[in-house]
Amino acid sequence: MDKAARSHFLLQHQPVIGHFQYIAATEPVSIFLILKSFAAYFLLAAILALVYTSWAFGVSMITLPTFPVDKQPGQVAQAIIEFVSGLLLVLIIMEMLGTVIHYLQVHATSLRPFLFIGIVSAFL
Repeated sequence: MDKAARSHFLLQHQPVIGHFQYIAATEPVSIFLILKSFAAYFLLAAILALVYTSWAFGVSMITLPTFPVDKQPGQVAQAIIEFVSGLLLVLIIMEMLGTVIHYLQVHATSLRPFLFIGIVSAFL
Protein backbone atom coordinates (compact mmCIF):
# COMPACT_ATOMS: atom_id res chain seq x y z
CA MET A 1 0.00 0.00 0.00
CA ASP A 2 1.55 3.30 -1.03
CA LYS A 3 1.70 6.35 1.22
CA ALA A 4 -1.36 8.11 -0.25
CA ALA A 5 -3.53 4.98 -0.07
CA ARG A 6 -2.46 4.37 3.54
CA SER A 7 -3.28 7.95 4.47
CA HIS A 8 -6.69 7.69 2.79
CA PHE A 9 -7.35 4.39 4.63
CA LEU A 10 -6.42 5.96 7.97
CA LEU A 11 -8.60 8.97 7.23
CA GLN A 12 -11.61 6.69 6.74
CA HIS A 13 -11.05 4.32 9.68
CA GLN A 14 -9.42 6.54 12.29
CA PRO A 15 -10.90 10.01 11.74
CA VAL A 16 -8.86 12.06 14.21
CA ILE A 17 -5.47 10.36 13.88
CA GLY A 18 -6.04 9.60 10.22
CA HIS A 19 -6.89 13.22 9.44
CA PHE A 20 -3.65 14.48 10.95
CA GLN A 21 -1.59 11.81 9.20
CA TYR A 22 -3.41 12.57 5.92
CA ILE A 23 -2.52 16.24 6.22
CA ALA A 24 1.06 15.39 7.19
CA ALA A 25 1.39 13.03 4.19
CA THR A 26 -0.06 15.47 1.67
CA GLU A 27 1.37 18.72 3.02
CA PRO A 28 4.59 17.83 4.87
CA VAL A 29 6.32 21.13 4.20
CA SER A 30 3.57 23.29 5.69
CA ILE A 31 3.19 21.06 8.76
CA PHE A 32 6.90 21.18 9.47
CA LEU A 33 7.01 24.95 8.98
CA ILE A 34 4.17 25.32 11.47
CA LEU A 35 5.87 22.99 13.97
CA LYS A 36 9.18 24.79 13.56
CA SER A 37 7.48 28.11 14.25
CA PHE A 38 5.85 26.56 17.36
CA ALA A 39 9.29 25.42 18.49
CA ALA A 40 10.65 28.95 18.05
CA TYR A 41 7.72 30.41 20.00
CA PHE A 42 8.15 27.84 22.79
CA LEU A 43 11.83 28.72 23.05
CA LEU A 44 11.03 32.44 23.14
CA ALA A 45 8.32 31.88 25.76
CA ALA A 46 10.71 29.84 27.94
CA ILE A 47 13.41 32.52 27.73
CA LEU A 48 10.95 35.30 28.55
CA ALA A 49 9.45 33.33 31.45
CA LEU A 50 12.92 32.62 32.85
CA VAL A 51 13.99 36.26 32.54
CA TYR A 52 10.76 37.51 34.15
CA THR A 53 10.96 34.95 36.98
CA SER A 54 14.56 35.89 37.73
CA TRP A 55 13.77 39.61 37.55
CA ALA A 56 10.74 39.28 39.86
CA PHE A 57 12.78 37.28 42.37
CA GLY A 58 15.56 39.88 42.27
CA VAL A 59 13.09 42.73 42.81
CA SER A 60 11.54 40.82 45.74
CA MET A 61 14.95 40.39 47.36
CA ILE A 62 15.98 44.01 46.73
CA THR A 63 12.78 45.41 48.25
CA LEU A 64 13.02 43.09 51.27
CA PRO A 65 14.60 45.70 53.61
CA THR A 66 11.57 47.99 53.12
CA PHE A 67 9.37 45.54 55.06
CA PRO A 68 9.29 45.37 58.86
CA VAL A 69 11.60 42.78 60.38
CA ASP A 70 8.72 40.55 61.51
CA LYS A 71 7.27 40.43 57.95
CA GLN A 72 10.56 39.68 56.14
CA PRO A 73 10.55 35.86 56.56
CA GLY A 74 7.07 35.70 55.03
CA GLN A 75 8.19 37.85 52.11
CA VAL A 76 11.25 35.64 51.51
CA ALA A 77 9.08 32.51 51.58
CA GLN A 78 6.61 34.10 49.13
CA ALA A 79 9.45 35.13 46.79
CA ILE A 80 10.93 31.62 46.84
CA ILE A 81 7.53 30.02 46.14
CA GLU A 82 6.93 32.37 43.20
CA PHE A 83 10.45 31.69 41.90
CA VAL A 84 9.98 27.91 42.02
CA SER A 85 6.56 28.28 40.37
CA GLY A 86 8.14 30.29 37.55
CA LEU A 87 10.87 27.68 37.11
CA LEU A 88 8.27 24.92 36.90
CA LEU A 89 6.49 26.91 34.18
CA VAL A 90 9.78 27.13 32.27
CA LEU A 91 10.21 23.37 32.71
CA ILE A 92 6.75 22.71 31.28
CA ILE A 93 7.43 24.96 28.28
CA MET A 94 10.78 23.24 27.65
CA GLU A 95 9.13 19.79 27.80
CA MET A 96 6.62 20.93 25.19
CA LEU A 97 9.51 22.26 23.09
CA GLY A 98 11.28 18.92 23.45
CA THR A 99 8.15 17.11 22.28
CA VAL A 100 7.88 19.29 19.17
CA ILE A 101 11.58 18.87 18.35
CA HIS A 102 11.33 15.10 18.87
CA TYR A 103 8.37 14.95 16.50
CA LEU A 104 10.27 16.95 13.88
CA GLN A 105 13.20 14.54 14.08
CA VAL A 106 11.43 11.17 14.39
CA HIS A 107 7.96 11.95 12.92
CA ALA A 108 6.34 10.22 15.88
CA THR A 109 5.40 11.23 19.38
CA SER A 110 4.82 9.46 22.66
CA LEU A 111 2.66 9.96 25.71
CA ARG A 112 5.57 10.16 28.17
CA PRO A 113 6.32 13.91 27.82
CA PHE A 114 2.67 14.78 28.36
CA LEU A 115 2.54 12.64 31.50
CA PHE A 116 5.63 14.48 32.77
CA ILE A 117 4.01 17.84 32.02
CA GLY A 118 0.87 16.75 33.88
CA ILE A 119 2.84 15.67 36.92
CA VAL A 120 4.83 18.92 37.04
CA SER A 121 1.73 21.07 36.54
CA ALA A 122 0.04 19.27 39.45
CA PHE A 123 2.59 20.99 41.71
CA LEU A 124 1.75 24.47 40.41
